Amino acid sequence: MALAIDNTPVNSNVPVRNLYQDDYWLYDASLTWNVNDVFSIAVQGRNLSDEVYKTDGQDF
Repeated sequence: MALAIDNTPVNSNVPVRNLYQDDYWLYDASLTWNVNDVFSIAVQGRNLSDEVYKTDGQDF
């Protein structure tokens, strides 16, 4: 996956290595207990596998 629009094969034949991100999976979970119509208790976890990933990249 290209992190910058100008690093796609349509725009460039020379990929910049650090502007790509490998595929990854994120595991999230939540557990909610509805006590009654007014109250609920919830436990939530995000990125339970502690995956490190890039969200953006720019070529200057």
